[in-house]
This record gives sequence, structure tokens and C-alpha cells, in this order.
Amino acid sequence: MSSSKLSCDNMFRMTSTMVVAFLIAGMISGCRSGVDFRKIRGKSTSDVVTLVSKPRPPQLDVILVIDHSSSMSGTGGTDPRGLRVSAAKYFVDALSKRSSAEVPCRVGVVNFGTSASRETSCGLMSLSDRAQMASLLGCLRVQNLTYTNFLDALRLADNFMRQGGAYKPGHRPVIVLFTDGAPEDPRHLTHEQYFSEIREFVEANLVPNNCDLYVIGIDVKGVYWPKDEPLWSNLARGKDRLGRTYAIKRIDDLYSSFNSIYRDILGIPHVKQDVVTGPQEFTVDPYLEQIEFHIFPETKVRLEVRRPSGELVVPDPAKGVALTKTPSYDILTIANPEHGKWRYALSSGKGKVIVFRNPIPVQMKLLNPEFVHPQGKALLLRAAFLRRDETEVKEVPGYPLRLTGRIIPPAEARAQGAKDTYVEFRNGKKGIFFADKAVTDTNFTGTWQINLEVIGGQKYKATSIHRIEVQPIPYLEIVSPAYDAHLPYSNGIDILCLLKLKGKPINPEDTFATHPNALMLASLVDSPFGPVSGGQFLEQVPGKVGVFAGRLERPVRSTGDYVLAVRLQGQDKVRGRTICDTQFTVFHASPTIWQNLLIYSGRTALVIAAIVCLILTYIVVRILWLCAQVIAFLRRALRATAAINGQVRVSPSGSAENPYRPFTVPLINRKWGKVRLPKWHQAPGKLIFIGATDRAGNEIEIGYRMGAFGFDVRRLQRGGTPVRIGSRDSAHEISY
Repeated sequence: MSSSKLSCDNMFRMTSTMVVAFLIAGMISGCRSGVDFRKIRGKSTSDVVTLVSKPRPPQLDVILVIDHSSSMSGTGGTDPRGLRVSAAKYFVDALSKRSSAEVPCRVGVVNFGTSASRETSCGLMSLSDRAQMASLLGCLRVQNLTYTNFLDALRLADNFMRQGGAYKPGHRPVIVLFTDGAPEDPRHLTHEQYFSEIREFVEANLVPNNCDLYVIGIDVKGVYWPKDEPLWSNLARGKDRLGRTYAIKRIDDLYSSFNSIYRDILGIPHVKQDVVTGPQEFTVDPYLEQIEFHIFPETKVRLEVRRPSGELVVPDPAKGVALTKTPSYDILTIANPEHGKWRYALSSGKGKVIVFRNPIPVQMKLLNPEFVHPQGKALLLRAAFLRRDETEVKEVPGYPLRLTGRIIPPAEARAQGAKDTYVEFRNGKKGIFFADKAVTDTNFTGTWQINLEVIGGQKYKATSIHRIEVQPIPYLEIVSPAYDAHLPYSNGIDILCLLKLKGKPINPEDTFATHPNALMLASLVDSPFGPVSGGQFLEQVPGKVGVFAGRLERPVRSTGDYVLAVRLQGQDKVRGRTICDTQFTVFHASPTIWQNLLIYSGRTALVIAAIVCLILTYIVVRILWLCAQVIAFLRRALRATAAINGQVRVSPSGSAENPYRPFTVPLINRKWGKVRLPKWHQAPGKLIFIGATDRAGNEIEIGYRMGAFGFDVRRLQRGGTPVRIGSRDSAHEISY
């Protein structure tokens, strides 16, 4: 009994201590995590900022500058068959396969010789527009234009770029120049003079606008290119540009050069061309959006492509397989190819087939910041890693994913000591990722470059390059909830924002024609239970410059990450333009211990209640058992009619040969119905109990061997008849 009682007491004390400790810790935690600022209830609206918005990829604008000098055409020319035009059409055709809302692309053509004129050229045309595409292909024709005036050609290309808005934020300008000779025109300047004026033009016009320059030089005899290549290379390659030079000795290699440029500007990994003469295996890496096979048969042969399962690839748009056939080449495109070993095979004919295999990876797409970023506002990258159908990219075993980024400041900032910033993307949900840190020093205006890189294991890598313009425009800054903050459960979100320009708070009435209380819209765009519809306008806090506050009445009652978006949109008071800026912040919500026990955590409350009920049930059962024992004890005590104290003369029975003499022993107090004799007074032999009755009521004599701990009188008593202890001659009556 004593051990059971101790166990119950300990359990009760332990439970009480735990509950008190939880309550105290919960009160302390609740006080510490509270948000303390003025709450203003703004006007509610059904508008909402979208988190998983489609990224706006940069507009790809390419000008093909093609040399049509006399050395190109005619008998003995570098390109008598006009393959430069066929290769250019192939390049345009390949780009058109990629041109869409995903990768918008425009192409223009500058045909040059002694000069470059608009009559023989065409400006930027959309590859998604059939009419413009036809007009573009009409400009690609063989011509004979005498001299090689590079400067005039680059001027017209630059003019087309400016006319088409290719130098504006959100565009990526590229010039691809193909030539077979050194610069020459009717002025007959020296080689150094020609390249001096070309360099001045490029540095004054192309470099400031981040226009990439690619130069393909064909030099059959190796006469001019060894001297010109270093000069073109210095112009093409820059710190912030991706241009390069290509040297070919056969006009047939022009397709390969154009394919290499195609891969370069689209961020497609460079894979060595396949020369197929029989069955041949190749490996398709994971995380590919699609794979292209640019097939150039040199003889009348037919190429087959088989999947890892052995299935023959046949054109079927429903399965993502498309085939484009031309007299010179075929382009086979397969969407979402499976990872593994694929096979080539020649199904008919003999010869060889040259295949440009272009594995197009799933690239990270920049969602935030936008093409124009406010000066002084921190750069927090947000990117999407999704397939074209907006589905999430699943990790492939053996190719663990790592998503990283590199933020490169302008050349002016780097000259003053600014460093590149490396970030890693985390908090991935539904293919949307946030950088683990922000770039806070964005006081330098100009072009910033952002490189996004996807690494899958040690063999897979895909890089996409984005450029943004940092300009002095108003922007907002979310003060509360802070990025990566931990907040308790609540019925709403308190929001505090600042309106800034160049890093300092400003009065909205000095900049915007829009009413201050209609400038900022806050909405919860993602949560553990999905997006939440509706938004809330923030209101200007009276007496504080550029301070806006409000409360978003959206319950925060699930543990996990929440994404809050605040969008600034208003009309510029001076220029009349619309200024937009969107800021995201990610915070984590979790209940305090107080909330777990008393308010929000119903499951925890049920578990605690069940434990308390079990403890109480155990205590009640133990009390009832003890009461039953006490009642039984009292009943036995009341039934006792006499004490068994005193001395009794006992004459143990013995045999005739060995009689025992009577002796006197003290009787110990009765306990639990037993009569005990001290151990040192035990006598060998048997005691005779006289007066005991059997079940039928007949009196019997019972012999009982005395034990070390006495004997139980209740075992001998029948029908309340007194029992005598002793021998036949001398006995002591026991009433019990």
C-alpha cells in the first residue's frame, strides 16, 4: 500500500509541476513574440498579388550581320553555293522553335558590303508572327555588294536595335557578324585605322547597352584571321558580355558555328556533335525540358532515335515529339525526355549523319526583382524552377539539386570595391524559391547582372543570365513582419511599411498623384494551406513621413512558412507614368506553449485531458480499494469477542514411548486472525484443538503442527463454536 500511495503522489506532483512550467513558459514566450506597433485597419479589397506569377523572360533581340562582299560570291569565292544564307536560315529556324511567350525572340538582318542600307536589310521581326517571319526570310538572300564595310554594318545594326527598343530594360541585344575578310571600303584606310574606329563605335554604343557581339570568321587560306581574331575577340569579350569569336576553314562548318551561338545565347549546354555511321548510344541527362536533334545527313540515309526502353521515337505532337523537315536538315524535338541511355540507328542507306544534340535544361527563371529595380532597395531574389506546364521539377536520385545565384554589380561599383554576392535558394514550395540573403547595398545605378545556376549532382549544370537596371525611383520596404521572422498564431497580420527614394523615407504626396491610402496593397499570397484571396490597403500613419501600416485580417493558425506581398502602384505626379513595385517577405508561424495548451492546439489539449483523466481514474480506484480494505478490517475487529492475551499451559501430545511434559507459553496479541507463539517456545509435535467442528457440525479433534509464524484460528473455527487450544487434559478456550 505504501509504495502504491507514493507512486500516485509522485505522478500527481510531476503533472502539476509540468503544467505550471508550461503555463509560465507560454506566458513569457507570448509576451516576447508580440508585435508592438500602431494597428490601422485599411480598406479591404478582393485584389491580390500573385506569388506564382509567370516570369517575364528577357526579350531576345538578334541582328544577323552578313558579309556579301565580292570575295564571298562567284567562282573561286569563299561561299559560291550561298551556304551563309542557308546557315542563317537554319539559325533563324532554330530560334523560331524556341520563340514563344516563354522565350520571346526577334531577329533582324543587315546585309552589307561597300555599305549597309535599309533597302537590302530589315529591322527586328518577331519569330512568333508568320508575316514578319516571311518578311525576315525574304531578306536572307545571296548578294554581291563589293567591299567589307564593318563600321557601316554595325551602325545600321545599332540603329535597328534602338528603333526596336532592344536597349531598354527587359531586352537582351545580340549581334552576330559573319565575314570572310578584313575591313575594306573605298577610303582604303590602314588596318589599324579601320579597327580603331570599329573599337570606338563598339565601346560607345554596344558596350554601354550590354549588347553581346559574336563574330564568325571564315579563312580558308589562313591569311587574315590570325591577325584579326585577337582584335575581334577584344571587342566581343567583355566583363559583362557573353560574346565570342569563331574561326572556320570550311563554309560547311558554318552550321556548327551558328548552332554553338544558338546554344550560347539560350543557355543550352555545349555537347560535342555526333557523327552517326551505325548504332550508337548516348546519355540523356536529367532535368531536361526538351532535347533537340538537328540532323544533317550527308547521303540519303534515314536516322532513327530510340528511347532507353527501346521504343522508336515517332513524331506525335500529343506526346511532345515534333519534326521539322527541310531540304538540308531536319529538326527533331522531344519534350521531357527521360533520363538514361538512348540510341541512334541508321534504318536505311549507308553513309553518315551529323547530329547537333541540344539538351535544353529546365532553367531557373527570375521572378523578382523586375527589369527595373529602385536604387537603394535591397535585392532579394525570387526565382521559379518549373517546367513549361508549370509543374514542379522532381529531384532525380543520384542527382541532388542545388540552386544558387550570383549577383554582379555594375563595373563602376566594382571599381569602387563592390563585390559579387553569392546566394543559395531555399524555402522551395511549388517550384518557387527565395534567396537565403539579400544585397542591401544597391546605391549604384546601372546594369546589374544576375546569374542563376542549377546544379544536379556533379555532372549536370544549367545557367541562365538576367540583367536589371537600377534607377532612382520610389519603392516600398516591408519593416514588419521582417523577413524570416518567427511569429505566434494570431487572427491577423500587422504590417508596417516605408515609402522610400534612394534609401530615405519620402512624403507620398510630393511624388504621387494617387491618394496615399490607395498606394499600397497587402495580401497573403502563400501559406501552409495554400494561397489566400483578398487584400488590404495600407494607410499612411499621421505625423510620420513615409510610414504606412495596416492589419490584414487573415487567420494565422497553421505552422509553416507564410509569404506576404505588398504592392506599390501609383501615378507619378511629374511625368504621369505609373510606378510599380512589389515586395515579398517570408515569415514562419508557430504556436507558443500557452497557445498550444489553452487556445489553438486542440489535439494537445485532448492529449493532456486524457492523461489527467487516466491519473484521476487511477487515484479513485486506489482510494476505493483502500476503503474496502479498511471496511474488511473493521468487520473482523467487531467480530472478535475476546483477546487472546495471557498465558496458556500447553501439553503437547507425544507417543507412549516419548511423552512430553506440559509447559506454559505466552500468547502474542492477535493480528489478522492468527495466534502466534514465539519461535523459541515452539515445542515439537502436534497441538490438539478440541471443539472444532466439521462442515456437518460434528465435533472433531484436529492435530496441527505449529509453524514458525503461528497458525490461523479461522481455518479451524466452524459455526462460531469456541475452539480450545491445548491437549486433551489441559486446554485453553479461544473465542474468535
